[in-house]
Amino acid sequence: MNDEKAQEKRRHPRLLREEILSIKLIAPPTDFAHQGESIYCSTRDLSASGMQIHVNLDLDEGQLADIWIVLLENRGTFHLTGRVSWIRPQEHEDEPGEFLCGLQLLDESEDLEAWRALFEEQETRH
Repeated sequence: MNDEKAQEKRRHPRLLREEILSIKLIAPPTDFAHQGESIYCSTRDLSASGMQIHVNLDLDEGQLADIWIVLLENRGTFHLTGRVSWIRPQEHEDEPGEFLCGLQLLDESEDLEAWRALFEEQETRH
């Protein structure tokens, strides 16, 4: 997906921010490796409704993931559920991971309300 199309689909502004997170793949459309394993990766950007992550695995679009992310500056630990919206090979050698992946946060995420509140705070500051 090119950046213009991705931008058109975005409902919330994105913050360029690198954070470390752990994901576990859940409820796959088919059998897959790494089920139940923690996969450590990092974010490229964050929003109230999703995030872009750097990852070393070629995940399937539609794959569900259990997400644990600890934000710096004592913002807290968040437990979220996401769906892989898209994935593509990393284009820039200076960025981590082999792939760049878009995760859409799902409404059933345990900490979604608190997560979205962080972004509302950001918007009121600017």
